Amino acid sequence: MITSESITEINKALVKFHEDIKQPFKDKANPFFKSKYVPLENIAEVIDEIAPKAGLAYLQEAYTTDTGQTAVRTRMVHESGEFIQTEPLVLNADKNNAQGQGSVITYAKRYQLSALFGITSDEDDDGNKASENAPSYK
Repeated sequence: MITSESITEINKALVKFHEDIKQPFKDKANPFFKSKYVPLENIAEVIDEIAPKAGLAYLQEAYTTDTGQTAVRTRMVHESGEFIQTEPLVLNADKNNAQGQGSVITYAKRYQLSALFGITSDEDDDGNKASENAPSYK
């Protein structure tokens, strides 16, 4: 994680943020893994509702690395100028087309926002336990 020299004010703002936040609903289904997950729009909605009241906002950047991989980094900013930024999350798309790239970007944005703001968005296992094995159906 990368931070501004001081993070005193942003930490105070995060405490305020967590006093008011309501965890988003897991209302999207992943039929392949028979699980539910929190979509990006639900995460953004709960953050966007509370963050400004605490003086917080965020920026997300998606880009292509020198090796052709898709990367996303997220920066939480405070009205004081302090910030906390994630390291880039670099992923390979299953398909090298717009749909594949869009899926990777959405996935990375969702998980980075959740981690940075302390949002509970687990249970989907779209990463299939960090890609160890695909489920076997009989």
